[in-house]
Amino acid sequence: MALVVGLWSALSTGLMVLSTSLNNETPYLLLVGLILLVAPRLAARPSAGWLLVWGGLHGLACLVRVEHLLFTAGAMLWLAVIRWRGGSARRRGPQMTRLALPLAIGFGAVLLPWHLTAWQTIHDFNHVEARLPAAAEAAQRGIEQATAGLRWTPAALEERRRLPAFARRASGNFVAATVSIRGGREIRAADFAILEEAFGSRPQALQPHPFVALYGPLNFSLANRAGAPAGFDPDGLDRLPTLRGGIDRYPGALLAGLPPRDLTLSYPPHVEMVTDGYRLGWQWIGTHTGEWLRLAVARLEIAWSGAALGWTGRGLPWRLAGQRRAVDLTVPGGGGFAVWRWVLLAVCLVGIWFGRRQRLLYLWQLFAAGKLVATAGFFGYARHGATLIPVVAALAAVAVTGLAARAGIEPLSARRTLRIAALIAVLGLGIEGHRYLRPPTLTLDGREIGRRDPFPPGEHVNRRVDLAES
Repeated sequence: MALVVGLWSALSTGLMVLSTSLNNETPYLLLVGLILLVAPRLAARPSAGWLLVWGGLHGLACLVRVEHLLFTAGAMLWLAVIRWRGGSARRRGPQMTRLALPLAIGFGAVLLPWHLTAWQTIHDFNHVEARLPAAAEAAQRGIEQATAGLRWTPAALEERRRLPAFARRASGNFVAATVSIRGGREIRAADFAILEEAFGSRPQALQPHPFVALYGPLNFSLANRAGAPAGFDPDGLDRLPTLRGGIDRYPGALLAGLPPRDLTLSYPPHVEMVTDGYRLGWQWIGTHTGEWLRLAVARLEIAWSGAALGWTGRGLPWRLAGQRRAVDLTVPGGGGFAVWRWVLLAVCLVGIWFGRRQRLLYLWQLFAAGKLVATAGFFGYARHGATLIPVVAALAAVAVTGLAARAGIEPLSARRTLRIAALIAVLGLGIEGHRYLRPPTLTLDGREIGRRDPFPPGEHVNRRVDLAES
């Protein structure tokens, strides 16, 4: 199995693309590989030192990909079950303590410095008003000068103070400008309801103690909303102001350019997505369950396309041409690749069946399950599926071995197996050497890809990749 996994991964198109592009999947997969490498030692005879290392590796992996927490929980449970079954009933309690303590220390020691720094930064962002860029400062000062004649009641000042620092000035000035155009002479605490009327929500402080990152609620709300595609799409940020009562009741100059195209934490709907995105997403799922199920299946299909990619930089036996979704890698089109995905899925299911008594294989499957759960709940990425290629290779090897044994076919000798593997490796090197000497011409939506990107950086658009052999 190890030889198949190594050779399949080394020649895999998906892993070649990941390892030669700017992303965090490659270092993440390296950490997962180290976790899997240490696991057999822990299953056989765990020591405090190796448990510390294993916990630390899981902590590092969480810093790279926050959804790794799902695999961490599964891996800890896997190890606990193995040790529980292997120990005597009288010693199980102390044994679980000896397992949990070094794992928790290793895990926490890696994560603690980042969290202390991040949480302090969030605290400052919530409570300390930062200096604005010159243009934004001039705009806010202009509003304050125009509304200087309004009187603020003590209760209104207290209501303003309760707003998070990052949105306090802009929100307070919007309330003042709205009161002014409505003919008011003083600003009262009740006037802050203008924010809900205009934008549908009032800015709330950012979550003070998130695990690793703040963007989970934001991504969940972007992924689970009306009109969301299966892949990544930032169009969910285009939430228009609600403007209850009509646009004439609000300062038109302050509404120009809304909603902002990019995430802006002075814009209340964006703040709501960051602070309360899970509620927004679950609310939509609860009322559109059928639509969400279709989305989840489509996301898993995209991920599986990445797991089923071919071999070498040419994407054999298919051409590495097809759709490249936003912030993703290219997936071949055509019926042949579609059929192959289903065949490979069936092979993996057979591998799961034949490997049901291999305890280490369960850990590999827990890794895949964590990635697939995160994919179903958030965005469908072929690049995430590509990180499952070693798991696919392992399951395929188990399936072929199991089917051969059922058919009474004798396994190949070690020498013959190594010869075949060496031949495949040499063939792969030859194909890559030819590709290096005679590289194909790549085009993106018809524009040739040269030293510069033919499209502006930072865009999130699905495009078509084609190649012509030289």
